[in-house]
Amino acid sequence: MKKLLSLLLAVALLCALAPTALAVREDANAAAELLHALGLFQGTGTKPDGTPNYDLDRAPTRQEAVTMLVRLLGKEDAARRGNWETPFTDVAAWALPYVGYAYSTGLSRGTGADTFGGNSLVSATQYLTFVLRALGYASGTDFRWDAAWEFSDAIGLTHGEYPGNGTFLRGDVVSISAAALSMQQRGGGLLAERLIAEGVFPRERWNALTAQTQEDPYRQELVYQKLIAMRKELPEGQRWTNENQYVLTYHDTVDGRPITYTFAGYGCVAFALKVSSAAFGNLPLRTIQRGSFRYEDLRVGDMPRIYNNSHTVVLLEIHSDHVVIAEGNYNEAIHWGRTLTKAEVMEADYVWTRYPA
Repeated sequence: MKKLLSLLLAVALLCALAPTALAVREDANAAAELLHALGLFQGTGTKPDGTPNYDLDRAPTRQEAVTMLVRLLGKEDAARRGNWETPFTDVAAWALPYVGYAYSTGLSRGTGADTFGGNSLVSATQYLTFVLRALGYASGTDFRWDAAWEFSDAIGLTHGEYPGNGTFLRGDVVSISAAALSMQQRGGGLLAERLIAEGVFPRERWNALTAQTQEDPYRQELVYQKLIAMRKELPEGQRWTNENQYVLTYHDTVDGRPITYTFAGYGCVAFALKVSSAAFGNLPLRTIQRGSFRYEDLRVGDMPRIYNNSHTVVLLEIHSDHVVIAEGNYNEAIHWGRTLTKAEVMEADYVWTRYPA
């Protein structure tokens, strides 16, 4: 269990730095739970405890991604009932109904005259292209299929998470899919409203599930969006050194007494506190000492103190074996998207968190 220690003194920390390897992640489990509850996502089986295995840290193939898309749209039954004809010779038998439906309805195309690339890993821009087409947008007219993230960022489907064709996981698929439900289609109306009208899921279930998630303003997906939005104010490569300062003021209660803390940070600490405040406002800053947290306890927006108590970073994404970070004063500049291994994170002297206790 986490052992949270209130910071009792206002301190000013300077930041040193050291090189390492770092990474990125967005917690997609809530998105998977939402889609599963709506009947739009199945996972890859069940865990020993009987809960769904979403397999979010695995990279999906193109035919797998198209299958997930068809299920997102509530068209699995239609796909399986259809007698589809395609020119493709490289699609697995189990995937033929889904690829056939997507090809026949214009949601996907091939990689060649008679190839679909069924067993090739799907890229971010390919899946974004599938989803944008499902929303009624046309590749080549509304957006470029080979840079679909530019258009998806512009309409608010994504928020700068996919600048190019890096590693793309099932977790990314469900995150994009869940976000698409609340997107306006090209002709108007939310995708969710269309699915409700088509009888894919009842309005009562949608309202209950979305009301439930909206009750928590510190869901990791929302925290991530607020953190990543700070890239506009604090862009990649901007000079940031120990001369940069940020003063955090917050209120807390100790032994039943309200106390106001003023915490001045410099360099990497200033950057971490400033970015963190975009997501958490004036929530208290709490410390979890090494040995009092597990890797599974870490959340997007937490701030490990790494490199032998010399550098503070902000967690953007948390994968099974690595994290993705944002940081200031790394080579005297701001950087987004480096990665740390799980082992490196667990060597942190402590972790700051601003999630409610």
